[in-house]
Amino acid sequence: MKRILILEDEPLIRNMVKQLIEESEVKADVYDFDNVKEAYQCALEKQIDCFIADIILDTKTPGDTSGLKFVESIRKIKKYTLTPVIMLTSLQDMKYCTYDVFHVYSFVEKPFAPERLKHLIEECFGGETAEAEKHLFFHVDGIIMTVELKDFVYAEKQNRGMLIHTNQHGVLKVSYKTLKALLEEAACDDLIQCSRFCVVNRNYIESYDSVNCMIQLKNNHGLIDVGGRYKRVLEEGYFRKC
Repeated sequence: MKRILILEDEPLIRNMVKQLIEESEVKADVYDFDNVKEAYQCALEKQIDCFIADIILDTKTPGDTSGLKFVESIRKIKKYTLTPVIMLTSLQDMKYCTYDVFHVYSFVEKPFAPERLKHLIEECFGGETAEAEKHLFFHVDGIIMTVELKDFVYAEKQNRGMLIHTNQHGVLKVSYKTLKALLEEAACDDLIQCSRFCVVNRNYIESYDSVNCMIQLKNNHGLIDVGGRYKRVLEEGYFRKC
């Protein structure tokens, strides 16, 4: 499942873009915002596969280009250096700078033909040859920590949060995060819930003892239990890869 972020201040246009995505061949979760602050926070916390942004988000401010500044800011984030961006605008002259400066995938001038935008959205995903490295994001002591999926070993529920065990950076203590939310944000088959209290990255499973319902982890990360209700889920996820 792909993820598309829409940044557009006009509700009618924002809803139209959402509908076009639903009608397209792209299977995607859509996150839509009318302001840069919330859109940027979403981009940090999730792995977005395509951005659709309006250049002008505040029509009351002369010369506003806050949407363009948003694109400039996400281009500074390593994981978004090559992510497709489609710009929506009614300004003719912006067409010539955004391609070169911010590597915009395409420019769509308002009012736009719905089929053209729909085609561009499908085109953004039609030429993919490899999936970008996935990242997970956690609030730790007031800051956002980035963990590459390949470094994530397992997460265990603890009180009102969880402990994230990584291969390179030790254990991170995360508050107010659920295992369900973790799985939804990761949107990846590599993470498998193996009990009420634990989610494991199947790439770190050294061996699985189905009789005693135990997982031996690689790189001396120890043993974790498999809950009876989750045994089938674990086995389907683990053996699908083997």
